[in-house]
Amino acid sequence: MAHLGEAFQAARRLSINRIEQSAVADSDFLTMTDNRDSAASSTAGRILKAANEVYNKHPVLPLPLATVAERADVSRTLIYARYGDQYALVNSLIESHLAHIQTDLMALLDRKAPFREIILALAERLFDHFVDHGLLLTNAMRDDFLQDHLSPLLQSAMRIGLKRLATQAHAEFAFNRREALAAVLMLAVIPEQAARLVRVGQVSRDVGLWSVERGINVSVDTFSS
Repeated sequence: MAHLGEAFQAARRLSINRIEQSAVADSDFLTMTDNRDSAASSTAGRILKAANEVYNKHPVLPLPLATVAERADVSRTLIYARYGDQYALVNSLIESHLAHIQTDLMALLDRKAPFREIILALAERLFDHFVDHGLLLTNAMRDDFLQDHLSPLLQSAMRIGLKRLATQAHAEFAFNRREALAAVLMLAVIPEQAARLVRVGQVSRDVGLWSVERGINVSVDTFSS
């Protein structure tokens, strides 16, 4: 279908084949830490909070561990002792982000509602998370550093979400299954790009949210035409 040409290009840029194969402030950042030991939990929380702050300032992987250690007030040796390597540290940070939003996202995916309502609510929730906590979740899917090392939890969450949304898009619109997946991936770019503009101060949060809602609604209208 001609109007989906750009969607296929977006899907390729978002590594559609890789996805198919695998299937706030920062001060308020919630982390997944080991509650069996309060001291260890506190240390892990400081490390992940520091790692998130460092990544949001310079979103490049691998992380500069010396900077993370200084911000967390721990040694690099302690970071390596706890996480082993950069992959484990970054994936722990990714899983912290997931812990912050996964319950909300799964509840939205389980909602019995039209595709437009579900995708709009998901986009708004992701936009809020990206603005408040940074863009690691979406960046990680395309980062060469994490190729073959990406958190299985993130891969599973992406696979489940994409499958459910693509299945509903296939049912509601005149798309084959690959077109439906491409359409969902195209829509996923909208909250990400709006949040990027907000985080660098190019637009206000209100304008960013408006652009998300407008972009989703216009796109779904196009799917329906």
